[in-house]
Amino acid sequence: MKTNDIVPGILEKIKNEYGAKVSKSDALKNVRELAAKKEITYKDAQTASQEIGKILSEAYGDELTAEILPNGRMYYNIANRIVRPTMEQAYFDIADITELTQNVLNEEAGIGIKSIRPLLKQDKIDGIVERLAEAEKFEDVAWMLQAPVNTFCQSIVDDAVQANAEFQYKSGMQPKIIRRTAGNCCEWCSRLAG
Repeated sequence: MKTNDIVPGILEKIKNEYGAKVSKSDALKNVRELAAKKEITYKDAQTASQEIGKILSEAYGDELTAEILPNGRMYYNIANRIVRPTMEQAYFDIADITELTQNVLNEEAGIGIKSIRPLLKQDKIDGIVERLAEAEKFEDVAWMLQAPVNTFCQSIVDDAVQANAEFQYKSGMQPKIIRRTAGNCCEWCSRLAG
């Protein structure tokens, strides 16, 4: 008996929802405008990463349910073919923003070097895919497509800052990273500020 492959349909729905929401997002529109005016900062890139993470998480939540999965389970081949390419797309979108941000900052500082693109942390994607596939019931691990996806997206900006600061330091410059808190931070975050 031949079974229908559900992956192409689900993947297309997630990609379409993601693409539509990214193009309509006011927050991302604002970031694009700042980039066009060469006024973008890493704070703006962080805002973009949060928005992209939220949009991707929403697309997963809307399109991936136990009811549409075989036996209510996210098998490895399904997770690998849906989650991997969509998280990689989010990475490319955010990495493009960080690269543009660093180029603008370099230009403002009179530094004639090209920005360093953060590396894709494939192990983080693999970890999410494997965790989804290990569970007997998708409902038990559906949360993996929410906060961990948002954290992954936000970490891309942190990785870009680190990669560029390290490169500039190795190039003989003295880059400075200033961390600011916003609101009620935990004690650990508050100590890192400055």
